[in-house]
Amino acid sequence: MRVSHRGVLALTGALLIGLLPDPSSATQQAQERRAGRDVRQETRQGARHTKQDCRAANQQSNGFCRANAVR
Repeated sequence: MRVSHRGVLALTGALLIGLLPDPSSATQQAQERRAGRDVRQETRQGARHTKQDCRAANQQSNGFCRANAVR
């Protein structure tokens, strides 16, 4: 049985295309990472405001407000 080079190339190409990652899943992963970063940034900003409010209201030290903001 003789196999043509075109047939082998076509089969190899089809197999390789099947192994490539789906670009839509990469886009979804990027969006999930971005959402995670946004949540962390919002959390940090909230902690900053809490600490600033603590210092302004109670005239406490930076360390005291930082320790109490974690709780």
